[in-house]
Amino acid sequence: MGVFKSGNMVMQKKLVIFTPDMIKIAISDDHKVMTESLDTMLKQNGEFEVVAHSANIAECEAMLEQNADIDVLILDVGMPDGNSLDYVETWKDRYPEVRILVLSTYAEAAVINRALSCGSDGYVLKTCGKEELLEGIHSVMRGDQYVCKEAVAILEAHPQLDVVELTP
Repeated sequence: MGVFKSGNMVMQKKLVIFTPDMIKIAISDDHKVMTESLDTMLKQNGEFEVVAHSANIAECEAMLEQNADIDVLILDVGMPDGNSLDYVETWKDRYPEVRILVLSTYAEAAVINRALSCGSDGYVLKTCGKEELLEGIHSVMRGDQYVCKEAVAILEAHPQLDVVELTP
């Protein structure tokens, strides 16, 4: 943190230096306030660099194709042009180095199961806090599959449910 004097005021400014060790994040969510909030939170953390954004599936596909340096894609499920889970398996085949962490409002066991069975590296509900999201990012970066605590409880409460298809 740097300290700067301006007249009678002392201001502090956090300096962010991008290093090769920073985790490079892409965010795909159709809600601008969500994307902007995630971007700000991750940048303030100091260990992440947000390298790209997209607001729909078509933009997400182009973003993945054009950004070879993405480590983690934070992906919303419901998009204006469809269900992003329909594309996860293809994206994992094309971009195996990209970890896909689903961040969603869908708190149903069938949706969580589908996200994990189609190849997502993790599932975090949007009701979870910052620390759980950061834990999810770190887990998938280590090669582990991550499911937030609330989603685990949902899965445990409904072990008999099968994967379902969502309609946009």
